[in-house]
Amino acid sequence: WSTVADVIFRRNIVRHAGSGIAILGTDDTWPSRSMKRVLIRDNLFVDVSGARWGGRGRVFQIGDWRRGTTDLVIDHNTAIQDGALIYVAGVPHAGFVYRNTLAPRGEGVRGEPGEGLPTLAAYFPGAVFVKNVLAGGTASLYPPDNFFPASLDREFVDPAAGDYRLRASSPYRKAATDGRDVGADIDVLPRLGRVLSGRHE
Repeated sequence: WSTVADVIFRRNIVRHAGSGIAILGTDDTWPSRSMKRVLIRDNLFVDVSGARWGGRGRVFQIGDWRRGTTDLVIDHNTAIQDGALIYVAGVPHAGFVYRNTLAPRGEGVRGEPGEGLPTLAAYFPGAVFVKNVLAGGTASLYPPDNFFPASLDREFVDPAAGDYRLRASSPYRKAATDGRDVGADIDVLPRLGRVLSGRHE
């Protein structure tokens, strides 16, 4: 009878971590129903690095070998990571949405079939995958109506000071599906300290 459902993870900063969020469709120890109706929105993931902190450097890891999730929505997040944006394994998931999220490609959206479209088709049939920035990615590997700049070097106001708002000149201002900026709403988040010699104030 146990389950995880109707969860919102919103307006958080995750930083200096080996990975971001891991999601299982069912409990890995006891019988349970599958996870459903989870929303991850307006979060900032900074310095998610397997090389620096251990782990895999993945922003989202999704998996299960019994039953997948239903209606998992990842919307309006900003990430700076060195691993996969999404790593998935196991069984397919229904009603998956990934949109309006801004990050470097890293290792991309990845599962056993390969990066991008093969993994989306195998694990997220019918998924909504739109208006995302995958800096350094290859457009032909992903659905249409996403963005693939070479890097994010000129997109943020002042990342060294913790200001990950988009510059006024960014082409991703007001380019999301809802008319907002692509990425997280940085103005609603706590302020990040300035990076100094590998530490934060």
